Amino acid sequence: MTIKRKWDLSSDEVKKKCVDEIITWYDDIQGESVGIIAAEDLLSIITENIGPDLYNKGVKDAKDLLTNKMADLDVDLDILGRS
Repeated sequence: MTIKRKWDLSSDEVKKKCVDEIITWYDDIQGESVGIIAAEDLLSIITENIGPDLYNKGVKDAKDLLTNKMADLDVDLDILGRS
């Protein structure tokens, strides 16, 4: 059973993949073994600290995209209005 934290939004499959990659990285690069609990804790620390920034970046990107689309629609409507 995996403990769910309030900032856990990813699917169990994505979390498992990340934990497996952390374990593999420690084994291959550091030459050390790290357990599942330690890897989950590390993932939680990273997610809790960088998650809000990633979310806000996604919201900003979506807002910028919609702003550009609205500007394009405004131009299209101006062209139609002149016909």
